[in-house]
Amino acid sequence: GLEEIMEGNGVTVIEWADRLVGEVPNHRLAVWMSIVNERTRALQLTGYGPQAVDWIGKCAEAFPWP
Repeated sequence: GLEEIMEGNGVTVIEWADRLVGEVPNHRLAVWMSIVNERTRALQLTGYGPQAVDWIGKCAEAFPWP
């Protein structure tokens, strides 16, 4: 099941995770992608848990945006 898929130190990407209410872990990084125009996409990162929030901070430092 889902628990076996998410075991280990790797990354698990779940499309439409919002449909799995109560199944995804409390400590996670949610990534929402939206279409801005034909060539541009916007990402919204939401961290649940200190490790995910820390990762977002590191991304912001590595990839600054206006």
